[in-house]
Amino acid sequence: MASSSQSQLFGQKDISKELISKYFTVDSVPYIIEPDNKWSIGADQINEFFTANNDFTLTLDLEHAITSKRGEVSWVTVCGLLKGKLTEDELYARALEELENLFQSDISPKDKLFAIHRSIAYLLKESAMGQDYTCPIRLTAVVTNQMGGPVFQNIHFSFPFCWIFEGKLDSI
Repeated sequence: MASSSQSQLFGQKDISKELISKYFTVDSVPYIIEPDNKWSIGADQINEFFTANNDFTLTLDLEHAITSKRGEVSWVTVCGLLKGKLTEDELYARALEELENLFQSDISPKDKLFAIHRSIAYLLKESAMGQDYTCPIRLTAVVTNQMGGPVFQNIHFSFPFCWIFEGKLDSI
């Protein structure tokens, strides 16, 4: 299921509601949580999520997936790579948005300054690498058996390096 869903949902120009309903539950409300904690709830928003991310390709290391199953419910954690192209204008727009969020955040000026330095360092690193953008990603999901096969109840995408280090090294 995961290998066919990664090839049919990521990198496609036309994601139909029928395709979404093939991989996501229909009797309850499926959802996706993005790395920046934005939620896509229900088939329409999930469709928008995949359509907005159709310039990216996702490859998952299914051989090393961690799974647990109890009855009709399975929990899956798998790592992979997200690849796409980001122009300098797109990187610039993302950096400005992040800086604006930092200025409005309720953290100390010292922490804001450190976060600004880190954000600009990431921007310079990414722009120096060219337009090809590759980052590790972790997918955790709850999968249920419905409609004669496995479907996603929810998916959570995260960037492993952010989850491991974010906020833990700032005080050093």
